[in-house]
Amino acid sequence: MVFLWTPPKFTNIWGYPFDLITLKDGRYLMVYGYRRQPYGTRGVISEDGINWDIKNEFIIREGGVPGKVIEENPSTKSNHAERSRFLNDGGEINYDHPGVFQHIAYPTVAQAQDGTIAACYHEWTDDAKPIQFLQCSRFKL
Repeated sequence: MVFLWTPPKFTNIWGYPFDLITLKDGRYLMVYGYRRQPYGTRGVISEDGINWDIKNEFIIREGGVPGKVIEENPSTKSNHAERSRFLNDGGEINYDHPGVFQHIAYPTVAQAQDGTIAACYHEWTDDAKPIQFLQCSRFKL
């Protein structure tokens, strides 16, 4: 069997890394990490696996990046909430630029015989010293 690759095609879907499966009904499901605010894991459906439309995107899990609003400071030039938290060792987690904590998702996805979909991915706890852990979400489309 020979497989031919075409040049990459831009889609308007933002996210990485991803996992992709063919659903039992013939459609395609891509699950990926959404490493922008509000962060999380998302999915999108394609009828043919070639054309992907952001209108078909849905949220599987929102969050997974530590940090929360701890102080509102209207005197700042940008006049927005300070979204950060300090770790016990004096380091800071900035929700707007979370650095290593933005490293979420790396999903794997599978569909069970009954049509239920399981998407597993990793994220961080919202503890003072965040811990990385694996989480799974089950859903039907």
